Amino acid sequence: MDAEKKEAKKEISVPRRIVRIVGTVLVVVLLVLFVVGFISNRVQGKPMFLFGRAWIWVQTGSMENTIPAKSYILIKQPGDAAHLEKGTVITFMCNDTSSEVYGQYVTHRIDEVVEGGYKTKGDNVLSVRDSWTVHPEDILAVYVRNMPILTFIGRLLMSPMGLAIIILAFVLICAFVYIPEIVKALKEPDEKAPQQSMDEDEMKRRIAEEVEKLKQQKAQQDAQGEGSSPAESAGSAEETAAPEDADKTSD
Repeated sequence: MDAEKKEAKKEISVPRRIVRIVGTVLVVVLLVLFVVGFISNRVQGKPMFLFGRAWIWVQTGSMENTIPAKSYILIKQPGDAAHLEKGTVITFMCNDTSSEVYGQYVTHRIDEVVEGGYKTKGDNVLSVRDSWTVHPEDILAVYVRNMPILTFIGRLLMSPMGLAIIILAFVLICAFVYIPEIVKALKEPDEKAPQQSMDEDEMKRRIAEEVEKLKQQKAQQDAQGEGSSPAESAGSAEETAAPEDADKTSD
């Protein structure tokens, strides 16, 4: 009965363990992707594309209210950068040496399609049309949508307190996943101890039974040996008497 219960528990626990493992792997993969993307954005200044999509940090408010300042947006690689329409929001490299944002990625909306490229402008009411012309080869990606959750995390990471909160959250998630397994592992020796004690008692009982059987067999053998001794003695006496009678007859 105990064995059946243990097997049933094992069958139930296996799917739970699989779900926990898969969940842990997904969380770790997402965290790794976020960290790699964050480092790529901050250090290299270029987003890391995965399946043609990436996220990028928008620092200024030139695109408000469409894109808030200091926020992450989702972008995708353009199918044909040479044939984009007016009104498309694009992320491009500014190659105008006279601009303050020269050599940086800018996210603005196409205000006009001109020969050889595009004229861009921010959505902010205070923005004016950019002085440069964006060429198709300068375009990195097309804007898809805002990413509020990632923005919230990104803003947290910018402050020491926020970074500490993120690390604490990661530790708590790992603890939530692994602590039940650790507690279960610690309880297993205590659960096995009574079973081991029962096994030892069973072994002693069986040994005692075998010893008792051997004693009974030996007692039976001794009893049988004692029962056959008188007959054997009588036979010996008869054999001894027979030669004496023979001697008397010969005389």
